[in-house]
Amino acid sequence: NCSLKNDSFPSFAESFGKSSIEILNLSKNGCTGLENIQNLFSGNLKELNLTSVFFRDEGLERLVDALKKPNKLQILNLTNNGISEKGCEAYAGKLISQNPELKNLKLSSLVSFKSEMGFTSCSINPYGASNIVGIAGATQIGEALINSSLTHLELNGSIYGDKAIIELSKGLEQNNSLKELSLKINSIKKDGGIALFQSLQKQKTLQVVDVSYNCFGPEVGKEIGKLIKSNRILKSLFIDGCKLQDEGMIEVGKA
Repeated sequence: NCSLKNDSFPSFAESFGKSSIEILNLSKNGCTGLENIQNLFSGNLKELNLTSVFFRDEGLERLVDALKKPNKLQILNLTNNGISEKGCEAYAGKLISQNPELKNLKLSSLVSFKSEMGFTSCSINPYGASNIVGIAGATQIGEALINSSLTHLELNGSIYGDKAIIELSKGLEQNNSLKELSLKINSIKKDGGIALFQSLQKQKTLQVVDVSYNCFGPEVGKEIGKLIKSNRILKSLFIDGCKLQDEGMIEVGKA
């Protein structure tokens, strides 16, 4: 990665906007302010990776404002940027609703995997800068999904609490565009898990769902089984590490 800092970012953005480059990776750079970021989108940019830039709420606000103008962006990775619950409430939904060309959005936190003695564990990296999607932010994202053209959504380690998942599920139920959804390691418990899988039973475009390393408990197994039976579009479902226990897995197996 290049060492791009705040003071050099405006001139870089202006020059880049005049190029024909379609993919830009700025992960782990020091351009936290994102000043004049609108100039990046003057050209042909279709994929932008801003993982671990740590631009927080101020940078997200600038990004959303920049994307109000016509652009060609299709893939946006905002993983691990320290976006607060209030920041996600104010801007996360707008990223989806205001950008009809956007197909792939990652708003995850940094997740670590560890294998030991044949077992794999997963946790949020304590050295990361988590993005936090609370109830209001999940509501905004859910509402934006209803009339969205988004095909891939990743919110690993970012959704906080069952109530937030329940709100997000309301939008997922009415969505007609998503093909892949990843909600790994969100500590989703029984109520959130039941709401999520009941909504997915009515969603008819998803082909890949990854909800690994949540805390569903055995009661959610029945709803997972119903999803498998009712949704013939679904090709891959990842539920490892979800504490379904034997009782829950038996219900899944009946499908």
